[in-house]
Amino acid sequence: MDKGLTFNGDVTVKINKSGTTGETSVDSQNYEVKTEGFSSGDTCTFHVEFKQTFCDNLANGDQIIIYYSAKLNDEATIKTDKNKNETWLGYGDNKFTTHKTTTTYTYEIPVFKYTIETAMTKKPLAKATFKLSKKSDGSETIKIKQKTDENNVYLVDPNATTTEITTDSTGEFTIQGLDADIYYLTEIQQPAGYNKLSAPVKIVINESGTITIGESADPVDKVEVENKSGSLLPSTGGMGTTLFYIFGAILVIGSGVVLITKKRMK
Repeated sequence: MDKGLTFNGDVTVKINKSGTTGETSVDSQNYEVKTEGFSSGDTCTFHVEFKQTFCDNLANGDQIIIYYSAKLNDEATIKTDKNKNETWLGYGDNKFTTHKTTTTYTYEIPVFKYTIETAMTKKPLAKATFKLSKKSDGSETIKIKQKTDENNVYLVDPNATTTEITTDSTGEFTIQGLDADIYYLTEIQQPAGYNKLSAPVKIVINESGTITIGESADPVDKVEVENKSGSLLPSTGGMGTTLFYIFGAILVIGSGVVLITKKRMK
């Protein structure tokens, strides 16, 4: 495996016997998984070595399937074909099959949080908190961890406990390790004195690695999120709104009383 992939050590072997349908598990006593002790020049991540007795009992047409997994690590490259895994079979007297290669592509979303300072200036905003999710309602939130030795860069990690990112004085952060898919960036907490986004930002990562926002087909280099200064009116049902209703009702009633009084005086 390329250095951007970390082997999970979870090898499972199954067999599909000739003339039958479906796979059955192969007892681990029939093979050994090795991750070290290879001959000079052998740079394999691991070997699966089958016992001779197991091989002697194989029939023509039997299929052996080896399952294993790896995860992207801090050294994975973004938007390139360098995260590769090669597999091949060695047999007989130093004979080998053709190498087969799979490539794991991974992408990133760079974000810039700002406000318009002048007509020509975008001022970075700190203390804005975001989360990235697969659904527009905020569900299926992406778990992340901070990337080693890189400020404001976060790596997707299903085992992480963090889902939120807060901007610093640069207003920028990047989330790496994403698939080509649709994502939603939700602002959880806005900076003091600014309005919070009323809806999540829809972000599309295409197979080519380009990023588009919303329904636009125009690619962008980064997702720019603007905050405007000011205060939002209290939400419906809040105390502030209730007071507006009360004062409004008093004014209407007061106007009605004045009108009735004038009519009676006439």
